[in-house]
Amino acid sequence: MISSNVIKNAELTSEELNFFVLNGYFIRKAVLSNQECDKAIEIAWQELDKQGIPNKPEKWKTHQRLKRKMGVIKLRGEVEDNAFLNTLAENPVVRSVVGELIGGEIKCMGTRGLYPTFPVSLTVARPYEPHIEMHPVQVFAMYYFDDVKNNNGALYVWPGSHLPIYHACDYKFHYQPNQNFKPVYNRYNLSKPAELTGGKGDVIFLHHRILHSGSNNFADKIRFAMLVDYVPANFEQLRKQKPNENTWEDWSEKVQLAVESNTQAEIQPTASLSRSLALKLVHGLRKVRGIPQHSYGE
Repeated sequence: MISSNVIKNAELTSEELNFFVLNGYFIRKAVLSNQECDKAIEIAWQELDKQGIPNKPEKWKTHQRLKRKMGVIKLRGEVEDNAFLNTLAENPVVRSVVGELIGGEIKCMGTRGLYPTFPVSLTVARPYEPHIEMHPVQVFAMYYFDDVKNNNGALYVWPGSHLPIYHACDYKFHYQPNQNFKPVYNRYNLSKPAELTGGKGDVIFLHHRILHSGSNNFADKIRFAMLVDYVPANFEQLRKQKPNENTWEDWSEKVQLAVESNTQAEIQPTASLSRSLALKLVHGLRKVRGIPQHSYGE
């Protein structure tokens, strides 16, 4: 049972609602305690140690597995039944916020996994391009377990992409791009993403159709994060329904009121020469390393 004090502290502000409607995400500061974050990192290290990855910063950039994985380790099956992490996934503030976004009864799908992103050198940097989630979800959340600064492996998002991408898929929640997906995708892919830096204990709430990606960690410390998925209780009925002209019909009344009161124009991607050059480099690196060219749901 969530206490009334917790619910009051968790209530969405008008600024958060308006920002979410327009951008497709927002960040709630300091949701988790330092102790919770430290425990999550401890669990990550328990699993990393089993995989032979040392807690020795001087070895990270030369460690063969980390080089092969381009710094990205995904702890999924190893932690999916971890009681502590699944308790964090059910954090009452997070559940309250997600409930206010979706409306009605929600279901937490448990932790999707821990995602430690290690520092890498430029020679093994990973080529990143945006994607959307391939599994049914309505809101997903990224938990930061330590401060995440610029160039520290922060989440990248393409603000505003959730609106056209929603209509570029054949189903509301199920992944199946239609003929409109590629041109919309390419328009955003040629624009610069927003780098979502944050503090220890912050949680990022994201619309399921927002374009996003990881990023390279060129800092001197690991970025520790966790992903969690949330769906409405009736998501099995909704997942293969066709998108309605009303993008927000499956969201809460609060969200729909924010949509109605919004006077700002949709965010349009702005082509970036530096991004275009970076993509050429990305595709060149993929070819040299034998990495398949981007598939839109990777």
